[in-house]
Amino acid sequence: MDVAGNKDRDGQNVIMFKRHNALNQQWDIVYLDALEAPLKDGEWWADWGMYVGKEFSIVSKMPSQRYLDVRENNVVINQRSNRKTQKWVFEYTSRTIINVATKKSLNFYGN
Repeated sequence: MDVAGNKDRDGQNVIMFKRHNALNQQWDIVYLDALEAPLKDGEWWADWGMYVGKEFSIVSKMPSQRYLDVRENNVVINQRSNRKTQKWVFEYTSRTIINVATKKSLNFYGN
């Protein structure tokens, strides 16, 4: 994932682009709550490094640390808003990242 044009501003599109390791291609996964109890089998999937079904945000490592956000059928970065459009879960059976608000998978298409 790449913040288009390396523009660190609200509403900026997120696209697929050739890897170049700049900050606009670097992201953090931030879980939204602390673990309250020891994990049960299957909750942490080590192969993917993700908690199954546990909400998280995807945060750009660009200076403003904007959050991956869904606007209509588009993925953009925006300041943190705590809206469900900025919350994601890892779904084990499909092995996809799904937006909490739209229930749609994070997919990228290109040529």
